[in-house]
Amino acid sequence: MKLNTAYQEKSKEELLQLLIEKDIHITQQAQQIHSLNEFIHLYRLRQFARKSEKAPPDQLSLFNEAELPKQPVIIENAEEEISIASYTRKTPGRKALPAALPREQRVYDLEIHEKICHCGNELIHIKDEKSEQLEIIPAKVYVVEHIRKKYACRKCEETIKTASMPAQPIPRSIAGPGLLSHVIVSKFEDHLPLFRQEQMLRRIGIDIP
Repeated sequence: MKLNTAYQEKSKEELLQLLIEKDIHITQQAQQIHSLNEFIHLYRLRQFARKSEKAPPDQLSLFNEAELPKQPVIIENAEEEISIASYTRKTPGRKALPAALPREQRVYDLEIHEKICHCGNELIHIKDEKSEQLEIIPAKVYVVEHIRKKYACRKCEETIKTASMPAQPIPRSIAGPGLLSHVIVSKFEDHLPLFRQEQMLRRIGIDIP
């Protein structure tokens, strides 16, 4: 009864204003509920959908910003300058070849008749234009002959002596220390199987099973 009495005391204009304010409030609440439902839907897609079907993060803000719940925005130091680090572009350049590598010079000169100018005077050498090119010599395979000198006594014909040779990694093997090192490094460091090394040696005429 008190509520009805309070409404009766208000004018029609005041009641109409109250209705309008309530409608606006209800509309705002409906928009907030709608935006929250959209957010929950997208969140569930990200959490439970397959990776190929997950919505990218930028889709979370696809719905109208006006529908989002209003939050206070705090701006601190609005006049603060923002500095961006300068970007230094790397100019493409060829890396110099190691100075410790041995050099083989190949000099290219003009022919004698080319050193004469069209005016008749002889051209003078002013400088050299140098460019470097990396080369490689294929593996050098050679045979080491171990020659052990043998001596005998002609008088008694009983004494025979043979010079000894340094101990080898594998006695009575045709593989020298250098070949064994090459095979081991190629297999365990370069991961080159033994059958491929066999094929490589066969190409240069060496048949080692």
